[in-house]
Amino acid sequence: MRLAGRSLRTDASGRARLRVRIARAGRRQVRVTAPGHRSARATLIVRG
Repeated sequence: MRLAGRSLRTDASGRARLRVRIARAGRRQVRVTAPGHRSARATLIVRG
């Protein structure tokens, strides 16, 4: 998973946690990839 210039991997149950401070409100794209699967994207909405 990639968000805010950082990347991380999921645990054995497929979950990942990332705590970041985002400076501005707005929309951010989150991208997730896995070997053998298509990548997926989601939009994260940050409220100010």
